[in-house]
Formats: sequence, structure tokens, C-alpha cells
Amino acid sequence: MNRLVSTIALASVTAAALTGCGPRFTAEPAVDAFSASGPEPNLRVEAYLYDVRIRRDGKLTSLRLELFQTDSVVAMGGRGYLGKGALKGRLTSDSVEVYFPSRREYLYEAVRDLLFASSCTHGIPQLDFPALLRSLPTDEDFGAELVVRRSDSDDEHPRFILTWADCTWEMELTYDERDSGWRLDEVKFDGGAEISFTAKRRAHKPSTTVGRKKFDLPAEPDYLRITP
Repeated sequence: MNRLVSTIALASVTAAALTGCGPRFTAEPAVDAFSASGPEPNLRVEAYLYDVRIRRDGKLTSLRLELFQTDSVVAMGGRGYLGKGALKGRLTSDSVEVYFPSRREYLYEAVRDLLFASSCTHGIPQLDFPALLRSLPTDEDFGAELVVRRSDSDDEHPRFILTWADCTWEMELTYDERDSGWRLDEVKFDGGAEISFTAKRRAHKPSTTVGRKKFDLPAEPDYLRITP
């Protein structure tokens, strides 16, 4: 998990140096809606916008993360608060592929491999992040090593703590109920002194259409693959 969060942190650090256009959507604070613009839309998705804050080695960085979810894949786009692009990627139930244009680098790994950390004494079971966007963790089967406990009695905003046996970090997930069901509202990850991570949902659209290019990744052959 530290590696996955570090990957997102790397994107946020490079955001201010980019000159390309960021994701084309609008969202006002405290307004739970946003609209996509650009080329003629031709793909129906569920869309999310998160404010992300990452603290790594005592340094704080921030970015906006957009997610466009279909039945089988989630397109990811990130930009710093200066409005410039930081990352573009795709996430499935078992893999993650992320490109960093300013660094000409990319990461393409199995989620299971990224979840393994040196602080854990055994392998980590598969964790389906797309499923966690729109279902409570108690509704999914993540294996015997994963411990899921509800941390309070707030029925409107249930909060869950996820831990793995013999691992020193934990993840906190908070949900709220939309017309379409439970949706992930906030994520908090605590990896100890080295890194921590929070993502708070700013906007949600249960159904919208976007151009298919949101799911297209760079094809340039000179990108260097990052090896976690």
C-alpha cells in the first residue's frame, strides 16, 4: 500500500511543473455535482471527484483526483491545485496503470503486488478498489487476513477500519448513501511516520457521459516503467 500511495504522491509533487491542460470539469465547493465538457460524449459512467492530501516524509502535497467508473474499469485523472495535469491512468479489480507525463514514466502492476509492504510478514489478499467505491467493505470477500470493523454507530455515514494481520498500517473508509446506493465519501490511510493519505469526495455524478479518450492512455514508446 505504501508503494501505491507513494505513486499518487509522486504525481502530486509534479503537478505544478506541468504545462498541459488538466481534466475538463467544473465543481464548486460544497456543491455535489459537476459537469464534463470537451469532445462529444459517447460513454456512460459514474463519476467522482476527490480532494487528496498526502503527507510523505513530513512534506504535504495536494491534488484533485477524478474517477470515471464503468462496470469493469475506472479511468483516473489527477491535477494539482494550480489546474495542471499530474497523472492519467486506469484501475481494474486486479491491476493499476498510471502515467506521469512530466516525468515520462508509468507504472503498471497487479494491485496485489502494490499492496505488499515490507512491514507485513505475509502476502496481501486481493483488494478490489473499484468495488469499494460503491459497496460497503462488509459486502465484499477480501480473504481471512483482512479485518473489517465498524468504528462508530453513525447509520448515515458508516465508517470502517480495514487492517491486515501483522501489518503496521490501516485504512479508514467512510460512506454515505446516494440514490444509487452506498458510495465512498472519504478515505484515510495511515502508514505511520513515513506516509499518510486522505481523500475526501467533493462531487459525485451517478450517471453522466464522457468521451472515450478519458480511458485512453499515452502510447509514446519512450515512457520509462517504474518498478516498485
